[in-house]
Amino acid sequence: MQENKLHQHLKKIVCQHASRPALQCVQYHEDGSLRATDSHVMLRINDFHTIEQTLIQNVRTLEFKDLKYPDTDSHFVKKNNPNKLRISLSVFKRILTALKEGSFSNIVTLHLNPEKVEITNNQSNSEVPISIIVGCKYEGESMEISFSAENLLKMVNFMLDAKQRYAVDDIDIFIGSVIRPVIAELEEGKYQFIVTPVRTR
Repeated sequence: MQENKLHQHLKKIVCQHASRPALQCVQYHEDGSLRATDSHVMLRINDFHTIEQTLIQNVRTLEFKDLKYPDTDSHFVKKNNPNKLRISLSVFKRILTALKEGSFSNIVTLHLNPEKVEITNNQSNSEVPISIIVGCKYEGESMEISFSAENLLKMVNFMLDAKQRYAVDDIDIFIGSVIRPVIAELEEGKYQFIVTPVRTR
């Protein structure tokens, strides 16, 4: 990924509020990965650097900080997320954009089952729900899981820029339950992006 594009994505991923200074930063982890989170979404890029210590850097000021960064390791354990959705990033982006623009709500729900995957906007009393059936592959138990469309679009836009040019844009999303964050992976786990679901009831 181009450095300027990565920096633009990192500024969107980290926390925007000064009240959480550690989450305004990225972490250069001692294992060679780069990590960023706002506690709703989380990014890890593996094999990113060769620094043999952990450093914390503010994304906007580029200053290195002496702050305690949250422990993110436990969130990237795929065995807790046995269900797998494989979907085209470009198709997913078009659907999410249409549902977000056609709704008063920022919430979308994925209705997952092996027969079909349907994505709907979260309707309110004043709008007609929009529902789109997606051509993709899903392996696992049937469930309905909801997300902020904005957070899913952060993941999709990042992964589209991260994928190799001309490469197939299918992505694997590992899902555990309606309350567990999902893990999206590209290039055999080099790029990992977590999105936390939201409760709708």
